[in-house]
Amino acid sequence: MARIIKRRRRKRRVRRECLRCGRVFMSEGNFNRICPSCREVNANIAMNAAEVSFDHDYYGFTK
Repeated sequence: MARIIKRRRRKRRVRRECLRCGRVFMSEGNFNRICPSCREVNANIAMNAAEVSFDHDYYGFTK
């Protein structure tokens, strides 16, 4: 019977260009295409959007 050997994929650190700002950074793997500073900016934007949505009702009126 044939044995199936699973290989672990190693995270490959590669220099990539950020899709948001264009700066070159060391990527943590294939999934990582946005630099750390842009990732932080995106997280802040998401947090601010969540705060605004909690301050207003469904129709946009202030609670």
